[in-house]
Amino acid sequence: MSISREAIEDTVKNGLIGDIFRFERALALKRKIASHSELINDTSNGNYGLAFRTIDSSLSTEAILAASRINDNPSKKYPTRCLRGLLSYLEKYHEELPDIREEFQLLHALSAREGTETLLHCVKHSPNEFSGELRRYVIVELESTPLLEYGIELRNFRDKALAHNENAENVNSPFWSSIKEIVELAKFVVGVLGWSYLSTAYSVSGEYILTSDALRPSLCIDRLIGDLYGI
Repeated sequence: MSISREAIEDTVKNGLIGDIFRFERALALKRKIASHSELINDTSNGNYGLAFRTIDSSLSTEAILAASRINDNPSKKYPTRCLRGLLSYLEKYHEELPDIREEFQLLHALSAREGTETLLHCVKHSPNEFSGELRRYVIVELESTPLLEYGIELRNFRDKALAHNENAENVNSPFWSSIKEIVELAKFVVGVLGWSYLSTAYSVSGEYILTSDALRPSLCIDRLIGDLYGI
């Protein structure tokens, strides 16, 4: 395996995929807990609200940290398994990358996202330039409204409220829907790279197939609530 593929595959498998999974798992668990909030907070029926609120708070922290790692800027000292770090590998090793592996599936993955006409044209007519074109596309997405603002809000909240205990009362947590937009871009990139260079299916027609695995733990909440309340 070439150095370029090793670096890219390490960032995808040991970085982005894990953090996408942690984010989606935590968010699914939070939503499932919220859907049972009336039962959980019923003081006449066990009153497990305090325990579940503690769990919910921990899940929020995990989700924000996972999304923040995806959104991080690469370290100047150490390799950083983040989305921008992956883009730097695409720039550094573009001449060493193999030919596109699965053109048909790649075209389907690209077609599922809006604004990818240039990428589709590149795959069909100049595939050797695809990695550079993909890098440019993702950078434009990250550095444009609204993702730019979402990323700044996420980074500020992580740094000021989670990583450090700053006296910053005016720093609010970004909306989950905003954070999810950043994660969705990472899912898109993972799926595209899987078909283009890694010969691995991470998405099918634009649907990220590992999401179903991340949702499984939330199904256990239904069984737990059923056992607790006899429903």
